[in-house]
Amino acid sequence: MLGRIIIVAAWLTVLGVGLYLRLHDLENRPMHADEATGARILAERLEGADYKFNPSHFHGPTLSLSTVPLAKLRNESSWSDLSKLTLRLGTVLAGALMILTPLLWQARLGHVGALATGAFLASSPLLVYYSRVYIHESWFALFAMLALAALYRLSQRPNINVALLAGACIGLMYATKETFV
Repeated sequence: MLGRIIIVAAWLTVLGVGLYLRLHDLENRPMHADEATGARILAERLEGADYKFNPSHFHGPTLSLSTVPLAKLRNESSWSDLSKLTLRLGTVLAGALMILTPLLWQARLGHVGALATGAFLASSPLLVYYSRVYIHESWFALFAMLALAALYRLSQRPNINVALLAGACIGLMYATKETFV
């Protein structure tokens, strides 16, 4: 029992550190041009425009779709209402969820290995940086990690539910970034 409490506490610590690194001073970073493009697509969606895929943009609807609920929760419904915090919270969420993906490998890696992997994901400078920017890559990486875990599990014990989950994750990768292959 004590061992389980220590593991849960360690995971909560790792997640807390990862969230701190991703959330600290989030609104004070300057906007990147790619963030502004994504924000414009989101604003058009919030203002009632139909989403139209632009093949020269190479990105699908996942980023703006994942941000619509956050914008509505924060009562932001137009271009002028959108805040940097609202835009970036979705990618922070994706980055935080990615920290937890080693739990899917715990049977293979063991408690210590999964926790160490989670700690590396929580503190990786590149993952922290990209989780703080309103771009597609954090969601894409999360779906890729989930797809890999599902495909591994499928290879070990074929199961229709896991196959459907793997397919859904790969589909979400495609919906996030057209060039996913």
